[in-house]
Amino acid sequence: MSSKLKPILTFVIFSEFQMQPTVGDTIINPAQNLRLPYIPTAYSFMMSIGLQGYDKSIENSLKAIFKDPSGKILLDSSPAIIPKYVSENQSTVPNEYSCVSVNFNLQNILFTEEGVYTVTLLLNDEIIESKGVYVFKHT
Repeated sequence: MSSKLKPILTFVIFSEFQMQPTVGDTIINPAQNLRLPYIPTAYSFMMSIGLQGYDKSIENSLKAIFKDPSGKILLDSSPAIIPKYVSENQSTVPNEYSCVSVNFNLQNILFTEEGVYTVTLLLNDEIIESKGVYVFKHT
């Protein structure tokens, strides 16, 4: 990545996203770890990734790979396309501070054990971040 800034600005997992036109969008039950009622279980959740300092003059793609504690791939997402920023008026925000949020909806991910699961994020097929998500059974 040619940018001097690390492109990840925010990383949040959550159970639900609600679009509310009068008050704004709402993330329900944000967390950094997953507390599940049962293990093993299939569980659905969402991730929100905030990017800063990416090159907005080109079309970008963001992809997520989710692995279990042993490294087995549970999800290899399709790329989320971040369109090239085009404006008649040049943005007053410098490129290195321009931000975008991308949400991933992960459905029925199979959790077979407690432990640290890994989310690897790729921007334009280049790894930009790996985050650990601790998964445990609610007791």
